[in-house]
Amino acid sequence: MNVIIRPAKMGEASYVSYFNMEIYRKQYQFNPCFEIYALDAMAWMMHNPEGSCLYVACIDDKIVGSIQILKQDEDTAQLRWFAVDANYRGCGIGSKLMDNAKAYCIKHGYNHVYLGTIDFLQEARKLYAKYGFELTETWENKDWMKTPLTEERWDLKTWK
Repeated sequence: MNVIIRPAKMGEASYVSYFNMEIYRKQYQFNPCFEIYALDAMAWMMHNPEGSCLYVACIDDKIVGSIQILKQDEDTAQLRWFAVDANYRGCGIGSKLMDNAKAYCIKHGYNHVYLGTIDFLQEARKLYAKYGFELTETWENKDWMKTPLTEERWDLKTWK
């Protein structure tokens, strides 16, 4: 399987929002409020692109994964929109996306990187821990599902 990780092309940010929404809708029954959240967050990057990047993982020109590095300030970046199509999980695509994000953060001098996730995304959480992130905060979210879920913040002090 030939996986190519590359920066997103024009128009693909919209697709990545859709890609993430479809994963969460199909697998976890997220409601339309998540789509609004996804589109708003992606639009913010499109209006503030300097120091930020959206990578996609492609197989035969089909997007099967994504990760975004979003500049917060000169020293801090947020990882967002990390997702891999369920049909391609366990093939190392998530690690390749994280490797690209790590290289981007190091190149741009981000000394602090953080991300948000959900407590039931166990495989993603294992990968975050493998890359040095630590759980630092939790809170309840009642917006995206019929039942409340627990969101988490994970922080990394330095990626070297």
